[in-house]
Amino acid sequence: MTRRVKGPRRRVPDYYEQGRLLRMLFPQFRPTTWKGHKAWIGGLQPDPGSDTYDVAIVYRGPKAPRVYVVSPTLGKCTHMYKEGNLCLFYPKDPGRRWEDDSIIAKTIVPWTISWLHFHELYQETDVWQGPEVRHDSRDDRKVS
Repeated sequence: MTRRVKGPRRRVPDYYEQGRLLRMLFPQFRPTTWKGHKAWIGGLQPDPGSDTYDVAIVYRGPKAPRVYVVSPTLGKCTHMYKEGNLCLFYPKDPGRRWEDDSIIAKTIVPWTISWLHFHELYQETDVWQGPEVRHDSRDDRKVS
């Protein structure tokens, strides 16, 4: 009989710990209830001279948070889900994906800033210049 070897148990940060860590690195974020869910809202400016975007980060426990741009209106968009939340990462990319013990301030916020930067470039060029995954076929899902 083979014994299953378990690694160290990973601790999943709760809403309050995530909020504390978020406020340490990004003090502009405030806890709130957004559309009936625990969330934080704060402003992010992707580049000097860029607009400041008010974003809502919706807490979902160990699942990946969902990020919505509250204002300003984004205009033409790509890399968004039909529900309006941003597509920040590819779940199968081991280098950049959400894990249940991830820290929002060290993953989701930097990914959101990056997304906003590439969104602004997309507004000017109609070309997404950031990392993306092609979804042309089921077997053609590589990170570029």
